[in-house]
Amino acid sequence: MRFKKIYVEITNVCNMHCSFCIQNKRPQHFMTIDEFSHVINEIKPYTNMIYLHVLGEPLLHPQLFDFIRLAEAAGLFVQLTTNATLIDRCLNGLCEAHNLRQINISVHSFAQHSESEQLAYLKSISDAARRLSDADKYVSLRLWNMRGDEPSAETKLAMQFFENEFQTAINAGERRQSIKLMKQVFLQFDEVFQWPDLANPYVSDTGRCLGWRQMCGILCDGTVVPCCLDSQGIESMGNVFQTSFSDIVTNKANAAMLDELKSGTIKRELCQHCSYRLRFQKGGI
Repeated sequence: MRFKKIYVEITNVCNMHCSFCIQNKRPQHFMTIDEFSHVINEIKPYTNMIYLHVLGEPLLHPQLFDFIRLAEAAGLFVQLTTNATLIDRCLNGLCEAHNLRQINISVHSFAQHSESEQLAYLKSISDAARRLSDADKYVSLRLWNMRGDEPSAETKLAMQFFENEFQTAINAGERRQSIKLMKQVFLQFDEVFQWPDLANPYVSDTGRCLGWRQMCGILCDGTVVPCCLDSQGIESMGNVFQTSFSDIVTNKANAAMLDELKSGTIKRELCQHCSYRLRFQKGGI
């Protein structure tokens, strides 16, 4: 069994409280070097790409670049998602990380800044994107806050800023998934999504999902989850600090889940209350 990517949550602590985030309900934790090394050794036979995110802000972790170097030594490429509020102080390290392939920036978090700070925040993002592009990194500037065809006032402000900054016409109404701003820098539009939660309305017990088929996640306490959206570890597959990842993968119940998903059957309760998987009905991840 191989995964396209495995999400590794190096911390569940964040320096923002964005309205679109489900918010962490677990004890706050930063993975230690020993914990991260253990995770990497366990999962490296199963993927060649790790993604430093589930919840939390990875740029907050004081040992982030030690982790990236450990991943490189294990032959693993790295992606990460950030709100970019700390990107200026981390930019040199990000540019110099040989195995760092892509940085996803949650630009939609800019609405959480005061009006006086928003343009400076967008400017720091565009400057960082240029530096990262020069360092041969891919950058996805995410505006995942669309509600219908008409962009919000905040989205229009960001679109106008990036139009001027990169001298590129941007029209979110075209519903394109992404717009190229410059070499390896893309502005990506998507709808606001609802994080899976047992309190959400029931969706269905059939359908398509790529969790536990193409990707899975490991929370900062070692809990293995079938999907990067299981932010609270509700559908725990086991704990990699207590059980080997190979045993978790081959566990009878977990192997059965893989067969169920391949057949279009959704049996896990959280998954039955997840509307995000409807996006996979007609295409890939």
